[in-house]
Amino acid sequence: MIIDDSILADERLTLTDLGLLVYLIHINPTYYSEKTLFKSLKLNGHTSIRNSLKRLTKYGYLERETVRSLSNKFVASRWELKLPPPPHVTNT
Repeated sequence: MIIDDSILADERLTLTDLGLLVYLIHINPTYYSEKTLFKSLKLNGHTSIRNSLKRLTKYGYLERETVRSLSNKFVASRWELKLPPPPHVTNT
């Protein structure tokens, strides 16, 4: 997959955010489990990855769904990659 220049030029994202996003695009499924996402902890800690997930979700690159059991207990989070993200307005 070719990464659109607008993604790389998104000034709201940190290098960690971009690295995680490129990793997710590289492994290429549509949906991701927490386990898959945290395999990217090679150089970053849980806090860094969690913060990137929050930013990528906030800016429309990822969407999170909570999976619950029949008794309404938390089972897992399921993440969906959304490309291209919704357009944003810059402050220039």
